[in-house]
Amino acid sequence: MENTETLSAEQLQLEALFLGLRTKAGIDLKIYKTKYGVDFLEDKKTIIDTLIKNKLVELKDGFLRPTRTGMAIADSLALI
Repeated sequence: MENTETLSAEQLQLEALFLGLRTKAGIDLKIYKTKYGVDFLEDKKTIIDTLIKNKLVELKDGFLRPTRTGMAIADSLALI
């Protein structure tokens, strides 16, 4: 029998953030909202505004992407 793990909706959201913020492409905010029913920009507005101000992430073409500096600390960004 194979070992499997069932993730909760919250765990799946966190996993999507963790993976998305570790790539240059970032997180497609429209797909994220459709898939998880959460407006990520609205839900985490204060934190995202701070990350943008500190040049760790950028909003571009409907994606939240890590900057070059943000990529260096990508593991921490996923904890937002």
